[in-house]
Amino acid sequence: MIRYVYLALILLSFAFVASWDLRTGSRFISRPQVWLAIGCSATFLLLADIIGIQLGIFMTNSQYVSGIFLGSRNLPLEEPLLLLFISYFSLIVDHTVKRFFR
Repeated sequence: MIRYVYLALILLSFAFVASWDLRTGSRFISRPQVWLAIGCSATFLLLADIIGIQLGIFMTNSQYVSGIFLGSRNLPLEEPLLLLFISYFSLIVDHTVKRFFR
């Protein structure tokens, strides 16, 4: 059960931020060009992650991840999802702060 908590928290966080996105009216979630930018950002971060894994800088505690790995025992399924979330969340925070200070 504890193995899926991290995945569940990422998905729950995604849902919260998506609801905030829809509530504020920015509706980034429905724009394909925004998801292309988010995907590019997450891909860049994932490449940095893979380099860190290869250099032995990043490691995964298998006890806390789902057990689904992508090519390496140190690259769980949760990692790309987290990077997508971070990119999406950053966009929402930037947009919200800009709206607040207008």
